[in-house]
Amino acid sequence: MNQDFIAYTKSLLSDLPDDNAFSANDVNITDTRSVEHSHTISVNFSPTEAAYLFTGLGEVIWTENWKPDLIRGDGFSRNDIFLNKASGDTLFVVTNFDVEGGHISYVRLAPQKTVGTIDLQLKQEGQGSRVTITYRLTALSKEAEADLNALSAEAYRTEMETRESNIAAMESEIEKWLHHAQSNMMQPK
Repeated sequence: MNQDFIAYTKSLLSDLPDDNAFSANDVNITDTRSVEHSHTISVNFSPTEAAYLFTGLGEVIWTENWKPDLIRGDGFSRNDIFLNKASGDTLFVVTNFDVEGGHISYVRLAPQKTVGTIDLQLKQEGQGSRVTITYRLTALSKEAEADLNALSAEAYRTEMETRESNIAAMESEIEKWLHHAQSNMMQPK
């Protein structure tokens, strides 16, 4: 961020008369830590099927301690919103759900902790898929940087490998869920 431009903005505000509605406005820079990690996993489901596994509802089948509260929509459309009640009300907003194009993305907000994006790219690999999962997170305060410090490249890789193992372990249940889902959620809206 351009420090000179911020200083100029502050000086404009400070020159306003006290009775001006905008004179109390201010701008600050909190330079906190950001991280970006990406890892690719393989799953035994087509990209179209796998897309539904990486949703608020889909992760219930294979993610430990996952308790979504679907606030708006079912999680399969842009602008759908859900909370993970098990993680301190982490909020997720679907920003893209392009099953045919193999791209899903979310904005993720952990209140008072972090904000960022989750980006998933799904590509056909044999009978299954390769799913590249990228997290970009920024701490919302200096105090919250500890959460990001804990998410090292190694910790992220381990987390993604656990996800891959969980999906493989729950493959039979996922197949049943996807079979049922085909008549419900996988139809064009």
